[in-house]
Amino acid sequence: MKRMILVAVMMLCVAVLADAQTIQAGIFAIDANTVVVKAKVSGGGFTDQPFSNVVVTLFWETSSGVVLGAPAGSFSIGKAGSVTAEGDFSYQKFAATPNVNITWASGEIVDLFEIPVTAGTGPALIEVRNPADGGANGDWYIEIAGNDVTNTGTPYYVGSTELALPVTLTSFAAKLAQSGTGVVLQWATASEVNNYGYFVQRRAEGDETFMDVAGAFVEGHGTTVEPQSYMYTDNSVLAAGKYEYRLKQQDLNGAVQYSQSVVVNVSVTDVAEAAPREFQLMQNYPNPFNPTTMVKFSVPSTGQATMKVYNMVGQEVVTLFEGVAEAGRYYAVPFNAASLASGVYFYRLVTERKTDVRRMMLVK
Repeated sequence: MKRMILVAVMMLCVAVLADAQTIQAGIFAIDANTVVVKAKVSGGGFTDQPFSNVVVTLFWETSSGVVLGAPAGSFSIGKAGSVTAEGDFSYQKFAATPNVNITWASGEIVDLFEIPVTAGTGPALIEVRNPADGGANGDWYIEIAGNDVTNTGTPYYVGSTELALPVTLTSFAAKLAQSGTGVVLQWATASEVNNYGYFVQRRAEGDETFMDVAGAFVEGHGTTVEPQSYMYTDNSVLAAGKYEYRLKQQDLNGAVQYSQSVVVNVSVTDVAEAAPREFQLMQNYPNPFNPTTMVKFSVPSTGQATMKVYNMVGQEVVTLFEGVAEAGRYYAVPFNAASLASGVYFYRLVTERKTDVRRMMLVK
């Protein structure tokens, strides 16, 4: 099982303050994909003291394929540089100059910042420790009002936490189907833990909430560290317009997570149109055409169908449709003949039980 190490290093100017007032820090998991760095005041308090110029470096195993999201927290830490490879590890620097005054009482616990892990192979071990390259004086440290108040000798928190990273989504995209109608959704994962599967959700422009697409469930791969690819075609869009999709991923224990959404614009020709349950291959329209035309067909029962175009001597020119055709709907397939010469062509629809051929004319 691959493991990832993230090293958080806070670096500021070195100064000395009485040992009675120190800061202890640790790193914790908020959920399966987010960690938070917390700090606690020990032996005293800090009242209206400036806390600024924080620098953080996160390290992880290069083989884990980790992608870090934008940090969030009280001190507005932001990415300070691109990901850099160093041997078997990579690292990303973060920095901020918050210029804020703090009021911390003895024993008070404060969330310094949090970092979302948006991709990677889990489970992932995350640690707060000294960086391998030494960093600033070899330790993480915090400066308050010009004084180094770091306590690394007796850390209050455990030094590590583990993220399950149950499903690491590396891509999610939506596009209009090239043949027939509908919206094709494609996504991929780097790893999965206890993944039951995905429910596809959709909302139209102007809708406030996402709704599950009826019957749109794609089974997951349980637990795996191998990359996986998924695809689902939504043929249930009933009107043209702008649609937003997202995935609701569910673990075997019932816990759910939601992906970022993607948007696609659906035109009238991409909308599913009801048809009688019969075999029909319609004449292309327009005909003659230059250089684009549309071919519609329907089938009596759901099954494999193929539609190809041939020239006058029987040579195959292009495949317009190949896949499962559903009964009870029309498929409107566009044909662009911009690269072909003028002349007569034939298009043939083949199903398991029937075949039909029609003639079309390209005039340039």
